[in-house]
Amino acid sequence: MGERADLSRESYMRFVKDGFIQNLQFFSGARLPYAIHAHSEKFMSSWTREAEMEDIFGRKVKSGGKIGFCFLDGDHTLEGAERDFSLIEPYLASGGLILLDDSADGTRGSRNSLGKKLKNHPGYSLIMKNPNYLFMKK
Repeated sequence: MGERADLSRESYMRFVKDGFIQNLQFFSGARLPYAIHAHSEKFMSSWTREAEMEDIFGRKVKSGGKIGFCFLDGDHTLEGAERDFSLIEPYLASGGLILLDDSADGTRGSRNSLGKKLKNHPGYSLIMKNPNYLFMKK
C-alpha cells in the first residue's frame, strides 16, 4: 500500500469495499445492482450450478444465465488472468462488458498483457482505456 507501513492489506481492502458499497448506495438509491464479492473459481462454480448466492448487501440471488458486466480483479499472473477470463467468457452476454483491473499501459501485470491480447481478439471490441481496459463482447 505504498508508503504506509502501518496500513495492512486487510484494512485497505475493507476501505475499498466500503467505498464501493457507499457509492452504489448513493448513486443507485433503491435500485441497487446485485454485486457478488467472491474468488472467480468459487463464483463461477456457484454460477454454473445456478446456486443461490448472497450479494454484498446481504440479499439472496439465484445465479446462472448470462452476465452483463464483469470486473476482473485478482491473481496478478498472466496465467491467473487468462484462467479467470476463460471461466467468465462463456457466460458473458453479447454486448456484455469486462473491465480488467490494473491493466493500464505501462503497468507491470497480467491484466495489462491480457488487455493487449484481447485488443486483437475477434470476439471483443475495446470500448475504453482510461487507464484500464474495458472490452465489449461482440
